[in-house]
Amino acid sequence: MIFLINLKKIRKNKNLKQQDIAEIISVKQNTVSRYENHKRELTSEQIIKLTKALEVSADYFLGLIDEDKNKDND
Repeated sequence: MIFLINLKKIRKNKNLKQQDIAEIISVKQNTVSRYENHKRELTSEQIIKLTKALEVSADYFLGLIDEDKNKDND
């Protein structure tokens, strides 16, 4: 599940902790760890919350495109 890999990658690129992600989607930190370790899946509602809060496109988050078009090319 590419979006679980992308979750960790995006989180680290934005210097966020698992606890920060947990607060965004109203779960515990250990649940985020399970997502990142492919032991649990995100709901569509959580994916929507994350893409909005992290300011990344859903296509990028879901692995449909390789580069985030929302990202500034500075």
